[in-house]
Formats: sequence, structure tokens, C-alpha cells
Amino acid sequence: MKRNSLCIVALLAAVLLGLTALWSGPREEAAEVSFPPDLPPPPQGPEPERSGPRDLDQAVAPREAQPGDAIRLAFDLAQDFEVEMGAGSFLDLGPDSSGGTTARGSSRFKGRAEVSEHEKGGDEGGILCLVLREASFEARTEEEGGALPVEGVAAMMKEPYLVRLAGDGRFESFLLPPDLPAQLVQVVLGLLFELQIVTPPRTPESWVSTEECDLGRAVFEYRRSGRSLEKVCREIDELAMAGEPLAAADLSVAVEGGRRIVLDQRGRTLRVEGRERLCLASAELGLTVVFDRRTSIVAEGGAPLPSAAEIERLVDERQAIPAGDRMFRERLAGEARAASELARIDGLTVEDALDHLMSALEGDIEGTGDTGQALHELGLLLRHDLEALRAVESLLDGPSPPLGDSLLAALGEAGTPEAQAVLARVFASGEAGESIRIAALQSFVQVESPTAATAGAIRRLIESGEDGDVGLTAFLVAGGVAGRLESDAEGRRLLDAVRAEAGRRGGEWEVAYVAALGNAGHPSIEGAILPYLAAEDPRVRATAVRSLRELSSSGARAAVRNALEEDGSPEVRLEALRVLAGRGDEESVRAIRWAVDADPEESVREEARRILDRDGY
Repeated sequence: MKRNSLCIVALLAAVLLGLTALWSGPREEAAEVSFPPDLPPPPQGPEPERSGPRDLDQAVAPREAQPGDAIRLAFDLAQDFEVEMGAGSFLDLGPDSSGGTTARGSSRFKGRAEVSEHEKGGDEGGILCLVLREASFEARTEEEGGALPVEGVAAMMKEPYLVRLAGDGRFESFLLPPDLPAQLVQVVLGLLFELQIVTPPRTPESWVSTEECDLGRAVFEYRRSGRSLEKVCREIDELAMAGEPLAAADLSVAVEGGRRIVLDQRGRTLRVEGRERLCLASAELGLTVVFDRRTSIVAEGGAPLPSAAEIERLVDERQAIPAGDRMFRERLAGEARAASELARIDGLTVEDALDHLMSALEGDIEGTGDTGQALHELGLLLRHDLEALRAVESLLDGPSPPLGDSLLAALGEAGTPEAQAVLARVFASGEAGESIRIAALQSFVQVESPTAATAGAIRRLIESGEDGDVGLTAFLVAGGVAGRLESDAEGRRLLDAVRAEAGRRGGEWEVAYVAALGNAGHPSIEGAILPYLAAEDPRVRATAVRSLRELSSSGARAAVRNALEEDGSPEVRLEALRVLAGRGDEESVRAIRWAVDADPEESVREEARRILDRDGY
């Protein structure tokens, strides 16, 4: 009985380790091919000696991959296990399990493998293959405390062990030992889905080509819906029809624990740490992938390590990132971007950056400058060098400092809390001139992650009754800042201050408040915008229509169409046409065509015709 349990652990470890190393994202769907495909010849030369797991910070220097190359892997897995077996369950492997038992202990599985890509010509796509070689396994149980021979696993490892994964993420087939029970294959597939080794596909039907893998579908739904782990385990029990197919602890490993991405300053090394088993890219990119403190897979050979831009591309395309994990995706993208930026400004001083900016500004006068590039360079420096930021801050004293607008724009691009504090000091200053204060406020348009302190400073400026263009600019900027704040409560508090001040002043301030709602761009503001479609002032109604441009709900779409067909002001109807043109859906195009024939104002009909001609509707 215990031997059967250990066989299961070994088989799961083999499949999990191998497939984790080889997956790197969606590829073209693979065509059916015969098994086994012709593997490329193994690399020539003596094999390196191995005495255990590699140091995780000492990945082998990669080389350019050649067509047909096999990628060699060294893997070492040490883990605690608990496998429950009972009559009628997934893991019911024979008569000796009829009484039900639990095997607990620790295991170690290590060896070498080769990953290759077998290409079929034309449009048939490729097949990724894994061959395990020289794999060894040992296990100790709590009951006996000694190493147990596992003849079944040892015999299996004497021959190449081949796993095929189709390019689109479907497991088309496994070449498994003929006596392996079908139920165990189903458990292995389910574990792979739960651990999200492959990129989550759009529909559960595309996970596997077999019909019986309901376990994978249940776990997929758990990932998407956020239901409790206990409920998922109950559903898996129901799918298994009896017993406990998998211990809850085995599933909880995949949903608990921290994760950390490690990049060096050049973005040339990627490591994933944490108890959540997660693969970000394949061994083909020459990565070291860490699942927990005692597990490592090290790739030798393969393509060069990915650049920060490549890592960002992987993130943008949601390759191998857990579905719905927005914060994790953003953190990875941020760290990849930081690595790229540090490489770009390596050795740059603030004096150099200011000289570049001055030269670019002078060149713009002559038509040869690149001010945008110089501002971006200075912004990167201010983002990563606090001393440079303090030096720029000292240049902003006085009512109209030289290069003031450009320096403020660079602070906005830097966007750090320290840079935001400098911008807030400038727009709240009683010494700075009006144009400089407005420029400081406008620089917040570039800030991706405004802080609560920034929101508080803008709110206080609005509540102080600031008049003129500074006050109106604060209204407009407040909307965008509110929409990007991490705290929804802080965002509402800021917009409430704008609404209260607009209600007190009316006129253009009410227009600015409605525009601020649109700048917030959050679906929750739809209810605040809609009442202004009935305002007496056509400027307010037109602004309300424009503020619905980013909202895609059926109510927002209908409100814009109604404004086009029913509002008495040509100004409002023209704004509705522009919003509908940006949507481009069938209902919007139908409304634009209606305006060509039925709108009473020639200017509106002409604009509708121009939109249809321009966009080819």
C-alpha cells in the first residue's frame, strides 16, 4: 500500500517537473503526429558532473540556440507528501487499498532531462517533447523512517519518458507505462491544471482533448470564480464519485504562500520564488525557475536570457501568469521596467540629463531637437536617483524658474511618491507663478500611481476655493487622480470635494466637475454622470456625453444614442456623434447613419457623413 502511494508521488513529480520546464506560452495548435517523434541528436561532448541541486544564482551562461538543439535540464525536487487512498477513490489502485490508508513522509526526485521541439513543416505547428534521463527517486515514510525501494518507478525510469504538450496548451496525449491506471492519469492532469503550469486558456473545453478530465474543469472554475478551496474539494469528490481523490493540503499549496520575482539590474536574470508553483517562461529562454526553497530546475543552453522588454511582453500577453492576478502582473511588469530603465541611465548624472534637455530645447527651436526623449531620460533618472530629484527640486524655487515646465513634466514622468511631493509643494506654493502652478498640476496626468498624500493636497487646494485657471485645472486633474488611486475611498472623497465646490459655484465649475467624472474613467461614476444629461446648460450636457466615452455598459451606450436623437442642442449632438464614432459597434454606426438622414442641423449631418467616410462604415 505504501509502495503504491510512493509510486504516485514519483509519477506526479515527474510530470510536474517536466512540463513546468518546457512551457513558455501559446503557440500554434499542433497537428496529430505519430509517437514518438524523431528527437534531435543530443549535444556532443561529455556531460557535466552533478552532485545535487545547482546554486540558484549560478545559471549556466546561455548560448544562441541552433535549429534542432535539445535543451538539457537538471532538476532536484525534495518535498513532503501526504497521499490518501481509499476504496472507490481516484487513488484506489487495487485490492490492498480496500481498507483505506494514508502515506506520509518525504521524497526526493532528481535527474536530467532533455527538452526539444519537433517541428512539422508548413502550417502544422510544433510539438514540444520532454525526455527524462538518469532520473532517481527515493522516499522515506514517517512510519518506517528508512529509504524504501520503489521498483515500479525505477523500472519506468530506465526508458525515455516522453510527454507531449500541444502548442495551444492542450495535453494531447501522454506516453505513460501501459499498466498505469487511467484514474491516475486523470489526477495528474488535474494537478497540472490546478498548479497553472500552462497558460490558462479561454475556455475549459480547450484544456484537454479527452472527455473524462472533469477534475481539471472543476479547478479551472475555482480559479476563475474565487470559490473556497473546501467547496472545490467537495466538487472534486463528487466528480470522483466516492472517497477523497486528493488531500486538501495538496491543493492548498497552489493557492497559498508568497511569490517573488527577482531580476538583476540589467534584466538578464529571472527567478520565481514561492510556494505557489508557477512557471513564467520556458527553459528555451534559459531561465532558472524556483518553485519553493527546495526545488530547482536549471536550463543549460538554449536562447539568451530574455530582456526586460521580452519579460514585459510575456506579461502583456498574459503568458503563464495566473488569471485575474492583476497585482502580481503589475508587480512583474514594474520590476521588468525598472531593470530596463536602470540599464538605460547607467552612469548618467543629473548634470548630463539637464545638458541633454537644454540641447534638445535649443534644437527644437531650430527644428532638430528631441525634447520628448530628453524629458524621458530625465524622468527615468529622477525615478531612480533621489539625489538627482533633490537637485531638480532646488531649481524650482521662485515665481518663474528657468526650464520650470520641463522640469515639472519630468517629475510627472518619474511619478514616485517623492516626485509627487515636489509637484504638490509647487502647486500649493504662494510664491510660484500661476503658469508654474498649473504646469505642476498638469504633470499629475502622467503619474500612474498617485498617492493618498497627493489626493489630499489636491483636495485641500479645491476646498480652499482656489479661483481662476489654477482652480479649474485642479478640478480636471482631480478626476484622473481619483480614478488611479489605490483606495476607492480616497477617490470618492476627492470627487466629493470637487462636487461640493462645483455646486457652490455653478457655471463653468459644474462643467469642470462633469469633465472630472469622465477623467476618472471608472464604471462606478456612470450613475453620477447620467443626471447631468438633463442639465439646463448645454455645455454641461455635452460634457456629460463626452464623459461617457470610456464606459461600455448598455446604459451608457443608450444614453449617448438618446442624446444624439433627442437633445435639442447641436453642440450636444455633435459630441454624441464623436463618442459613437469612437465605439464603432453596429448600434453606434446605425445611429450615425440615422443622423445623416434625419438630424435637423446641417452641421450635424455633415459631421455624420464625414465620420462614415473617414472610418469606412
